[in-house]
Amino acid sequence: MVQTGRPVVPWHLSVDGTLVCPPDIWGNRFPPPECWVYIHTTDPNYNIWHKTSVIAGVLSDAAGMFHIDMPNHPRILAPDSYYFEITNNVTSQVHTQKLSPIAWHTMAHVANSSHIDLKEVQVPWTAQVPAIGRVNGREFKYPADIAKSLSHQFKAFNTSTNAELILSFAGQPDPDAALDALLAAIEAEGRKQTPPDKCLKLLKEVARSMRISLMRIRKPLDVVTLGLEMCSNTKFNAGTNKEFSAFRLDTAVKNAFGLRSPFFLELKGRASFSLVLFAAGCVAGGKKISVSATDTGTEHITSISA
Repeated sequence: MVQTGRPVVPWHLSVDGTLVCPPDIWGNRFPPPECWVYIHTTDPNYNIWHKTSVIAGVLSDAAGMFHIDMPNHPRILAPDSYYFEITNNVTSQVHTQKLSPIAWHTMAHVANSSHIDLKEVQVPWTAQVPAIGRVNGREFKYPADIAKSLSHQFKAFNTSTNAELILSFAGQPDPDAALDALLAAIEAEGRKQTPPDKCLKLLKEVARSMRISLMRIRKPLDVVTLGLEMCSNTKFNAGTNKEFSAFRLDTAVKNAFGLRSPFFLELKGRASFSLVLFAAGCVAGGKKISVSATDTGTEHITSISA
């Protein structure tokens, strides 16, 4: 380090980012397992003075996000001397990456504090895509597959079905209390002595929201079959899909049940909608369902049995 004989003004530097793996075939970029993220420097004076090239490091979370704080950071380090060392905590694979000049020049300053937001940092590892649901014990990782499985179960109406949503990873508010409340309301509709009017109204609202042709609907339960078939389209496996957002399914829930709508966007949100549509169809068809929500370690499991 350069010795000037003058004290260096304390400088607080922080760096944020999100680790992502290369995109899957649908364009989704999932995070790797937890990783140690270290900031190093190639500055020879720093390395000699501190006997290490490491400046600071943290463990990323399950969503791949990390935040590194470096109080009293030596401002005299050259901008092009910084690099990251990222170690996969499961496989022990190591990836190094220079801090780009572009990222450095986007640094925000407030008084003696500076912050760099790296947005996404890609690591060269294959993501372990988490399961987002199960149908009769079979795990699924994408919403279109869950919709297809529930469609098969609904068509075979007299068979028993146990469906679960696993709400434990990034991508929507977890756990989704609105989802549990809506499923509980659907369950209650099936236990009334009167017709399940709210479920029937939900199917009517869904048909309107999803723009299902009335020429294709002979009875209310056709909405379930047609809706699940639409959700089975693999284009809905992409994380961002404007067509699904345009359905405004939150309005359908509010109009039918008067409840706050669950989060029906992104991957797990679309899987949630398929589960809600399946549950409403079962009750509308005269079948009772049982709903439960449990926490098991890091997972919140929302399940229905029909």
